[in-house]
Amino acid sequence: MPVWQIFLDAPIVILAALIVACFSIPLLRGWLPRAPRLRDQARPDGIVRLALGVLALGALLYSVSYRLRSYLADGMLLLDYHWWSYADLLLGACIGLLCLGLLTALFRRTPASPVAPARPRTWRSFLGARQLLLLIIPTALLLVFVAFAGSASSPDEDGIYRILELDVGEDASGVGGGMRMTFFGWAYGLPVAGVALALVLLTLLVLHVNAARPFLRPETVTAEEASRSTLSSLVIFFSAGAVLVTLARATRLVSKAGDITLVRDGYVWETSVSAISPWLFWASLALQLLGYVLLLLVARIALRRPRAIPGGPSSSAARSHGELNAHG
Repeated sequence: MPVWQIFLDAPIVILAALIVACFSIPLLRGWLPRAPRLRDQARPDGIVRLALGVLALGALLYSVSYRLRSYLADGMLLLDYHWWSYADLLLGACIGLLCLGLLTALFRRTPASPVAPARPRTWRSFLGARQLLLLIIPTALLLVFVAFAGSASSPDEDGIYRILELDVGEDASGVGGGMRMTFFGWAYGLPVAGVALALVLLTLLVLHVNAARPFLRPETVTAEEASRSTLSSLVIFFSAGAVLVTLARATRLVSKAGDITLVRDGYVWETSVSAISPWLFWASLALQLLGYVLLLLVARIALRRPRAIPGGPSSSAARSHGELNAHG
């Protein structure tokens, strides 16, 4: 790996941070959800938000440090086959969401004053359709890319589809030639696809647990609804960011395979992905930038000071009657 590639992520992180910083402009500040200040500390919302912010920063640092770790290992990270080599970030995201879901589900659920729901609340109660597409579209692109890269891969000596083979046949003297390189084949792609689908299911589970838990009392319904809506956005942003960063990493590896050429007897051979290699490289940068922006947004929203809901308990109780018709 060239030394300059170690620092390739630095400009992307800086650009992502600048994009997130633009949301501090008053004109754009209102686009970001902001959690309310809950009066009763029995709700785990603040802990869950803080944990999501820490997880997002951890995922970002892990992704940025991957190139440095690969360089220090002198390319040995992928010498031996490990099915989790490209699913590691998604696995970490799954474990993090599972812990947060358990924390939300097992925390105090007994309301101080029962609030009768107007209708059952599900994972869609505090989530917009556009937010859901933010996770569904990258996941679908990842599954399509796994199928594309897997179909171009070849088996190694152990029959594991994790290489790309450039076979140029035999020369005039009958000596065969060719080249083999590590590739994002079925051996790496199928685990990534499976863990990505598991992450989507865990995301929906956390969203459902977040929405279905009972409200504390009638006068806190407005603030709790705003808090749960913010948590739903953070969960979607975090999962989508993990999927996008993983897709960018896989796309980058496939684009590197397109840079391999073999010259013999005046002829030049290229791999099957050489024609689209430049496009894949720039696509990987764009995907990585978007993934970093989402992860930084999670950290910014989660660590932002909660806002106070205007109005006293009486006004909150009056407003909650209308909100219950929408969310229950």
